[in-house]
Amino acid sequence: MGLLIALSGIFLAAFNHSQEKKDLTPSETIITVHELAKDGDIEGTKEYMDDDILMAFEKGTYWGGTYPEFILDYAEKTKFVSPIEKQLVISGESATIDVMITYTDQSEETKKYVLVMENGIWKIAN
Repeated sequence: MGLLIALSGIFLAAFNHSQEKKDLTPSETIITVHELAKDGDIEGTKEYMDDDILMAFEKGTYWGGTYPEFILDYAEKTKFVSPIEKQLVISGESATIDVMITYTDQSEETKKYVLVMENGIWKIAN
């Protein structure tokens, strides 16, 4: 009986984690990736990246490093991300949003993020 309860708990936790990912908005996805990167959770960030981005790193990109190096570099240089909600545009299974990025040197810039819906989860596509 105890084993059945434990397995039920594990299943419920996995289901809730899956539901949490599916319920994220594009803005929440960007913030989640930032937080995962800051925590050094490379694999966690991959869950929110479009397959094309991950394949580009496998084949070699203009950046010249591996995906883990890219994420750790991002985490080291980036202090905050602030999606600008009024700039969010969702069209079917794609979205764009401007994001104010504050770097650790206190400089700021606005970048446009493109996201796509894959299997019910918003993923960063640029």
